[in-house]
Amino acid sequence: TAGPSVVPADARSPAERAAAEAEAAHLLCLPRRPPWTPATPAHELDASERASFIEWRRGLAILEEQAGATLTPFEKNLEVWRQLWRVVERSHVVVQVIDGRDPLRYYCADLAALAAEAGAGGCGADSLLLLNKADLLPASARAAWAAWFDAHLPGVRYVWWSAKAAEEELAAAAAAEKAAEFGYEAEHAAAHPPAQGGGLSEPARTAVVGVAGLLDRLQAAAEERAAEVEEELAAEAGAASSGGEEEGGEGEAAGGTPPPPPPPPPP
Repeated sequence: TAGPSVVPADARSPAERAAAEAEAAHLLCLPRRPPWTPATPAHELDASERASFIEWRRGLAILEEQAGATLTPFEKNLEVWRQLWRVVERSHVVVQVIDGRDPLRYYCADLAALAAEAGAGGCGADSLLLLNKADLLPASARAAWAAWFDAHLPGVRYVWWSAKAAEEELAAAAAAEKAAEFGYEAEHAAAHPPAQGGGLSEPARTAVVGVAGLLDRLQAAAEERAAEVEEELAAEAGAASSGGEEEGGEGEAAGGTPPPPPPPPPP
């Protein structure tokens, strides 16, 4: 899911397009879910979300009319954005699947920002880039991109991935299982020796992971962020508890007894 951007035109140079997008950055973003609490009635939340979404759409329409900008196609169905909001709020890690051959064309920085704002129940979710088609890049190109990610996106995780290689891996595993079931695993192993080299000998930051490796990375990232969220919530609860005790102690020390409650408001 990505927000709108300015369509390049023949009369607009890359620098002019970048300047136009920077000027309208507050509008060229993903819609945000308006504030809510578990106690918010469903009808009020529905109306608030619709009003906020319409305001977002209105801002884009004004941009097109007044600035003469042409926007790329973007999702106009509120229900799709509602699904995104709720999924992000329940997630500890938000994964963006992008083409590893040109990552920045497909990477949505505002989705990472939304994850950091609203993920994990408001505590913030981590972002992970799943760089697909990595088998089409040489190791040197992956290393160059890894260096760029480490320098410019230090808080974003990334994994090199190949859907084609993963499909072949699953097919090979199924064939090996079938060979074992019918008792010709030795012949199958001789005809299909395990692959040597490749990602297995590369550093983790540039290696193309398989299915098991990807699942391990996702599980580890989610568990790490979940543990961090628990620590943050426990620290906040401890700070609130100690603050309340200090206030109570000050009242007792000043007057010997806690201060009386405030008078009730007038009818």
